[in-house]
Amino acid sequence: VKALAEMYAMPCLFVGSGQTATFETPGALLRHLGYVAERRREEDIGSAVATRVQSLAEGGGQSVVLVHWILERQGDSPLRFRSLYHLVHADGTWRIAVSSSLDS
Repeated sequence: VKALAEMYAMPCLFVGSGQTATFETPGALLRHLGYVAERRREEDIGSAVATRVQSLAEGGGQSVVLVHWILERQGDSPLRFRSLYHLVHADGTWRIAVSSSLDS
């Protein structure tokens, strides 16, 4: 969870299912990601594998990418979904500023 949280810029925005959530601090993001990880464990959801990455636009220290994912599920067919990420480049590192789930 900590390694995942370090991939995000502060503040960052999550968009999904018609809702938004903003995280202003690393601690708030860590709590949220920890909660999500625990829910996935409870639902027997395994690892997420990126199957396709499309760069949609880049310029001015920004990039927008679409990632197709597969989530492995214990005793069930894999779950497929897409996420859109708006990345920013600062201090020599790309970080996620906006993470948007396109499928429910």
